[in-house]
Amino acid sequence: MRWLQKLKGFPQFFYVISHERSGTHFLINCIQLNTVTDLKYQSVGEWFGPFEETENQFNHIHKKFKSLNPKNHYILKSHCDRSLFERKYPPGKIVYIFRDHRDVLTSYFHFLKDGYLTWAQKHNPEISCGFPSSFSEFIRSPLPDFLRFNYSTNGDFSTPLERWENHVLNWIQYPSNNIRIITYNQLSLEPKKTTQQLLDFLNLPQKETFTQPNFKNAYSVMPRKGIVGDWKNQCSPEDLAFLETHLSAQHALTDQFLGNLKPEMAQLHR
Repeated sequence: MRWLQKLKGFPQFFYVISHERSGTHFLINCIQLNTVTDLKYQSVGEWFGPFEETENQFNHIHKKFKSLNPKNHYILKSHCDRSLFERKYPPGKIVYIFRDHRDVLTSYFHFLKDGYLTWAQKHNPEISCGFPSSFSEFIRSPLPDFLRFNYSTNGDFSTPLERWENHVLNWIQYPSNNIRIITYNQLSLEPKKTTQQLLDFLNLPQKETFTQPNFKNAYSVMPRKGIVGDWKNQCSPEDLAFLETHLSAQHALTDQFLGNLKPEMAQLHR
C-alpha cells in the first residue's frame, strides 16, 4: 500500500462490510442516526470486470481513499472478502454483518434480476445480461465471472451459495480485536441494544434517544423488504434441501452467533 505514504493527511474512518444483501445499509442508518458525530458515508466501490486489465482491477480502492477529506469522519462500506481486504485496504475497525444464507440468496436474486446487471452493463458493455429466470435455477447455476470476482481476489467458488459461505466463514472464523461480528437478526430484533454496543466499540458518542431507521429518516438506502425469514416465501422444499445439502460442515460456525439472541428470537431465524 505504498500509495498510503503519499497522502498528506488521512481521515478518520471505520468499515461496514458484508456480503451483498445482508443488512449493510440498515446497519449504516442505525449508526448514523444514533451518534452525535457527523459521519460521511462512502462506498469503496466495485470492479466491473473481468474484462478490464487485471492490474487495474483494484485501482478504485486507492482512488477512493485519495478522494477522502482528511478533516472528515467516514463510514466506509464494502462487500470485499477478507483476502481482498487484507491485501488492498488500509487497516481500521470493522463491523461485519451477516445474514441467513436463505434470506441473502432470496434478496440477491431479486436484486440482480430487478436491474443490477443492466446497471453494471452501463459501466462495461461486455458484461452479459443473461440471468436465470427462476430462483431455483439461480441457486444451482455457476456465477458469471463478473460476480465471481467482484469484491474477491480469488473467485474460488462457483454457485451463489458457495460465494456466500466463502465470504462469511473467512470473516467470522478468524476473530480479531478490530472486528465486531453481528447478525442481521440481532440488529433487526434488538436494534437499540445492538446499535449501542457498536457505538461503544467504535468509540462514537451516543445520542440520548434511540432512533429507529425508516424510509423517511434514512441516510442510506433501505432494504427491499428486510424481513427475517422471507426465504420461506421463495424457497421450495427442493430448493431448501439443495441449500442445506450443499453447505459445508463449517456452517455450524454461523449458528454460534444466534446465541446472542433470546431463545424465542433465535427460532425466528429458522
